[in-house]
Amino acid sequence: MSALQLQTQLDDVAAKLTANSQSYSEVESLAQSIADVLRVQDTPEDNHTVLGKTPLPQTITSLLNTLLFNSPVPTDDQAPAVLQLLRVGANLCLDHDENRGYLLDAGFPHAVMALLEAYTNTIPIGSILDVSLVHLKVARTAIGVLLNASLGFDPVKVQLNSQDAGTKVLRLATAAYPSAAWVNADRDASSEEWATRQGLSSWVWRLISELKEVDEDAVQILGPSALPLFIPYFKQYIPPFQLPSNSSNTDLSTFEQSDFDLLEESSTLIESLALDVDEVRTSLARGLSSPKEEHHGVPCLSILLDFVEYGEYHPLWSTTDSRRRKSLDTCKAAVIKVIVEVAGEEGNVDVLWDGSNSGHSPGGLFVQKLVGWLKSYVDAASSDPARSRDDLAICASLSLGNLARQEQHAIALLSPPYSLAELLASKPLLSPETDIRLKHGVLGLLRHLAQAATRSQVVQQHLTSAGLVTRIAASGIWDQKTDAMAEVVQVSAIGVVKFLCNANIENTFNAVLPTLELEGSVSPLKRILSLVKRSESVHVKSEGTRVLVNAIRSLWSNEDTPASPVVSPIINSVNSDNLFEKGKKRQDCIKLIMTQECASALTSLLARSGKFPSLVNEAVVALSLMASQRVGAPLVLKAVAASPAHDMASSTVPNIPPSSSNSTGSEASSPVLPTPIQNRIPLPPQPHPLDMLIIVLEDSGTPTHYPIEVRLNVCSLLVQIGKNMRDASGEAGEKLGRLRETVRPVLERIGAAGGEGKQLLLASSAKKALQLVSS
Repeated sequence: MSALQLQTQLDDVAAKLTANSQSYSEVESLAQSIADVLRVQDTPEDNHTVLGKTPLPQTITSLLNTLLFNSPVPTDDQAPAVLQLLRVGANLCLDHDENRGYLLDAGFPHAVMALLEAYTNTIPIGSILDVSLVHLKVARTAIGVLLNASLGFDPVKVQLNSQDAGTKVLRLATAAYPSAAWVNADRDASSEEWATRQGLSSWVWRLISELKEVDEDAVQILGPSALPLFIPYFKQYIPPFQLPSNSSNTDLSTFEQSDFDLLEESSTLIESLALDVDEVRTSLARGLSSPKEEHHGVPCLSILLDFVEYGEYHPLWSTTDSRRRKSLDTCKAAVIKVIVEVAGEEGNVDVLWDGSNSGHSPGGLFVQKLVGWLKSYVDAASSDPARSRDDLAICASLSLGNLARQEQHAIALLSPPYSLAELLASKPLLSPETDIRLKHGVLGLLRHLAQAATRSQVVQQHLTSAGLVTRIAASGIWDQKTDAMAEVVQVSAIGVVKFLCNANIENTFNAVLPTLELEGSVSPLKRILSLVKRSESVHVKSEGTRVLVNAIRSLWSNEDTPASPVVSPIINSVNSDNLFEKGKKRQDCIKLIMTQECASALTSLLARSGKFPSLVNEAVVALSLMASQRVGAPLVLKAVAASPAHDMASSTVPNIPPSSSNSTGSEASSPVLPTPIQNRIPLPPQPHPLDMLIIVLEDSGTPTHYPIEVRLNVCSLLVQIGKNMRDASGEAGEKLGRLRETVRPVLERIGAAGGEGKQLLLASSAKKALQLVSS
């Protein structure tokens, strides 16, 4: 009988079949015959194309709806007929886009999805799909229909995604083939049954992968509700392992490989979800303390933490199976990314940090575990390096770095019982031999802690006592041999020192003064400036120079001036000695900073930071402080007038009103560069330093608005240069003359403009600067 004849007979049966029919054998027989015909592709008759153009798509859809009219799940009598109808649909659309379209128009994928959803609704959360073999085959074949219909065919994918097909079929797969359920399976259960369950699970994961690609773009088809469905797969690789006693070696190998495939799929999926879906990150965090409310009792984040810490190679694996061992390590790396992403979600900080007094250490069990990973690594690396787990230390440092952004958290991490400052300064975590990935995590954590030091004296004291400035320099992170792969880490290390030198004289001493602890007695600041000089990264150059800015500001501060007389002569003597020693160190540091290299570094920061008023201000203030010293003024003058300036004072610029954006003054502790204002014409690519001073004084014709405070500081810089260089002659006199001729027209205009309030103050400062520069 030809395929067309079979199709005609099936049409006739469909016309007579009712929802209350008692016999479905004829439907089953005809559908099976058609499905078998369609199994063979590329025949001379081209049965797929021929049958697709007949009413067959509508017929099988109608029959399926009729059979399931009274019950969404087929009865045992109906199941064989339903199975064969599904086979017809699956085979009809295999590698045939035209037939996929016909089936979609007939509503077949929608009807199949309704059938699968009905099976899913019969399963309590966390339970196995307890049905007979024929029903398992129905469910598996239904998944096959959706897979074949969606392969490379976006219209079907779009419809299935609109029905939340991904989550629904995943729930069915995890119930049909739970992780390691085969280990405890009843021996009476046939091998065919478990093969069917395994096949269903495999096809579901293929379908999910297919549904995630629409119009060649990745779409997110799963959300937090999917987490408790697949995360339990990670438990299979956390000891103690369950091993069956009643399966053949072939079964063991097949089922264990299937479990491992599920682990790999789950690792890829959880990584993708954690990176792309905010709700997944927040759900994982909430589920840590409330798994029942969040994930139906499945402790998702706890399972992931345990997998990273305790996950092992399966005992059924051969010791020479390097591929799966490497793959398991890759799965762990994916989960580590997930944990770090969860900790990095801003809204999760207070969720993951348990602030209750529940008897645990500060921060709760999550923080306690992360700190424990760091301490275990340091202990093992010091005594038995082969046992050290740098992956745990990397995960812990990155995650704690995200949690340490709040001042109270930083204080807790640095105070007993954690006392992290000394731990983070240890050689296993900061040395030339430390893996660059671990340095990245440790220095990122230190950077957030150091940022809190600008607001907390307690944090500052802990970090200073640990000698971190010297330890970071000793780790070799700023050495030339690490430049190619370490820019991000170098910037983090620079950030730590920048924050620690902010208004702290001890850390400034440690940064500026050479010490025997460092190779060649090259100071941390000198190493940073050497990196600034050879680096092509603007970020490295700017952040490195800001360390110098903060060092200068600290050295010129008056923090050690005694506030009142000390009563005890002994204490007075000790304090005097300390003040004398500190004063000597201060003068030694100032001498080391009074170099042409430092002055040029500051003017370079000034010249390239035109879009960032706060950075311009930092450079100007530091230059002004240097110029306040007689030995420093010639260095600053030479750096400012190093190259002939453009004739900025006389050049014509558009008459554009100042930006209405609110600008702020200097923020030496600012962790990131501010966003430039974009509503004016562009600056020159990089003006000369003297040009930049003119641009700031003029405050017009550029995309950036410079607050009056910054312009006042430029005037102060010119005052210091004029005051300490008034007797300059020779080359210095020539540079002073060039400076005078360049700034005079601008200062005269500003001085003559007058005004009220700050404008009047600016005019007065401009007149003073003009007087000193011109004298």
